[in-house]
Amino acid sequence: MSEHGKHLKNLLKGAGFNVLNLAITVVLGFVLVPYIISMLGPRHYVIYAAIGQIVGCFAILDLGIDSAVSRYFVLHFAKGEKRECIEIANTALFLFVWIGLVGFLAISLVGWGIYVLYPDMEDRELFFIVLLINAMVFGLNFPLRALNGIINGTLHQELTGSRDVLFKLLGTGLIVLALYLGFGLIGMALSSIVIFFLNIIILYRLVYAVFPEFVFSVSFYRKELVRKLVSFGTFTFLVFIGDNLSTKGGFFIFTWMVSLEAATSYTAVSVNLSTNFFALMSVIGGGWLITWFTYLHANGEQELLDKSLRLSYKICVYSGTFMLFGLIAWSPDFVTRWLPAKVLDAYPFSDVYPSLILLSLYVWISQIQAPNTKLLFAMAKHHVLGYLAVAGGLINVASCVVLVYCGWGITGIALSAFVIETCVRGIIIPVYVRFLLGESVVVYYLRLLSYVFVAAVACVVPGLISYALLAPSYPRIFLVGGLCAMAYAPTIFFLGFDRSERTQIIDKAKKSLTKSRG
Repeated sequence: MSEHGKHLKNLLKGAGFNVLNLAITVVLGFVLVPYIISMLGPRHYVIYAAIGQIVGCFAILDLGIDSAVSRYFVLHFAKGEKRECIEIANTALFLFVWIGLVGFLAISLVGWGIYVLYPDMEDRELFFIVLLINAMVFGLNFPLRALNGIINGTLHQELTGSRDVLFKLLGTGLIVLALYLGFGLIGMALSSIVIFFLNIIILYRLVYAVFPEFVFSVSFYRKELVRKLVSFGTFTFLVFIGDNLSTKGGFFIFTWMVSLEAATSYTAVSVNLSTNFFALMSVIGGGWLITWFTYLHANGEQELLDKSLRLSYKICVYSGTFMLFGLIAWSPDFVTRWLPAKVLDAYPFSDVYPSLILLSLYVWISQIQAPNTKLLFAMAKHHVLGYLAVAGGLINVASCVVLVYCGWGITGIALSAFVIETCVRGIIIPVYVRFLLGESVVVYYLRLLSYVFVAAVACVVPGLISYALLAPSYPRIFLVGGLCAMAYAPTIFFLGFDRSERTQIIDKAKKSLTKSRG
């Protein structure tokens, strides 16, 4: 196998582990939350959830620098510039140390403010102690991002992906054990410290396994690299802000202009299901594409880059369309089975179904265009995406105010997000990318529409299966989902990929089967 082939295989394995990690997170979310509530009690669970929200808010301190480290490391690694790689990693390490310290102090200050302002708060000492422990772990984990960037930068995302799965399971096991032994919130917080020390040991070993030339030294710290990393990360941060304005801005507008209670079904159904759709698609068409495109762009492999782009469009369209079909076809029966009858009586699913479809289309548009946005990151041209994301987010907030005022309600909020996403990522960004690549816009859209048409044809048989067998029962829903997947995949395989692509898929499947038997 060629060097390029090995790197791509590692990236795809990493994406597979990320999908597995997401699946584990979703399953554990359903299973673990009731257990935590029963072991902690309602009051301590609220403290646990509140601390999670407080600490989570400070994740924005990353400012997109994480992605900048991986991008520039890959760029120099592809060119064999090892000294530059060492300088980037050390600069990022010292930068993250300072960011982690700021995060620890900021979270501690928030905790102290709550402690002082609410003297009558129940268990406020416990709240403050647990928050301090979580703040410390939060700050300590920031420098580990630099080590993670080295591993990802050497195109070994299969190692970070498998490590994430391992620590997800191990962390969950420690939480369950701490609760079972009666250590409560303190035990849960201390378990995260154990995970940190295990994490740093494994990361240290992995770094020297994939990049043995690496050395830790302040002499490799470069001020000019700080500006470069922050500059790249700032526009990544703008994309993050813009996306949050588009996805969450409408919810806050609605609750402000109407009521929180009226948004219950919208939050529980439309936002929840579409968010899981977005999370899964973000893994499939996620960071591994940035790494791969950066590697090819740095090596001047234009032909392989073009081929990779076409294949990534197919992967995103075919996987995204099937999941879009599933949300539209299966969500009525799933929600009927999932939500209690009294909730459905108060908030009929028919009222929220249009918003679910629109938000799902919003995610679908965003993710079938993922190769375009990831290419912009790889080429360091993502400043355009940052400006457009923020502009689109602000326009979305303004249009939500107008639509809610005019009586469109939650459907208007979802419609606003869908229309803006279609304009920004469905039209403007693809046209800009075609300009950078010197390609025809018409040819691009015709090719993309052909992929969408194949995916739509492949959904015909799954549609008939769903119509005939679907019912509001978990076994029936999972059965229908499996049958639909088995009907969809062969159609996509024969109609969606050309002969050479099918041959490569079969060869890789045979090699994997032979290796597993061996």
